[in-house]
Order: sequence, then C-alpha cells, then structure tokens
Amino acid sequence: MRTIVRQLFVPIAALLICANANGTQVREPAELVDLGDLCIAYFVLEKDRARAGLRDHKGIFYRVEPGSYVGRNNGRIESITEEAILLIEIVEAGGGDWKEREATIVRCEPGKLSSE
Repeated sequence: MRTIVRQLFVPIAALLICANANGTQVREPAELVDLGDLCIAYFVLEKDRARAGLRDHKGIFYRVEPGSYVGRNNGRIESITEEAILLIEIVEAGGGDWKEREATIVRCEPGKLSSE
C-alpha cells in the first residue's frame, strides 16, 4: 500500500514516496531535487526555532527545518540561519565506502524568485 504525505507548498504531482535501500525511510519531497537547484526563499525564527522555505528552479517551495532531508545525497539539515542552511550529505567515497560531506544552501538572489 502506498501512502501519500502532503507538505505545505508542494503540489500533489511533486510528491513521490521512495524508500531507501533498507526500506525504512520515506523520502521527503525536497530529496528529489539537486542541491544546486535550491535556494532559501524565506527564513522564519519563531520561539527559537528556525525554519526556511526553499525554492527550486521550477518555482516549487519546500518548507524545511533542522532535521529535514534535502537533496539526492541524503542531506540532513544541521542548522538554518537567515543567510545559509548547513547540511551533511552522505556520498560515495569509492571502493564501496561512504563519507559525510558538508554542503550549504544560500539565499535566492534578488529578482530570481520567479520561475525560469
């Protein structure tokens, strides 16, 4: 049985439920997008909890917070500030080994919020 989970700002058509190799993690919609196609569209700090809205190159928004997963390499958000999101990705290191790699998502450039 397939379950559809709806996240604010993400059209139903963009939702895909995919499990990782051991079948335990349901992928979040923002995990289907390359990190290079994402930027911070807005930042909210409410009761000491940081949240952000990411925008992809198609104009779709994704609401994220620390602990959310983003990008195709199992990137887990570690921290969110007004200027950048820091995440840790798990990437193949060769020879069947895996390693953690830091990555950053930055604010959208002014005037770049409309779909291309």
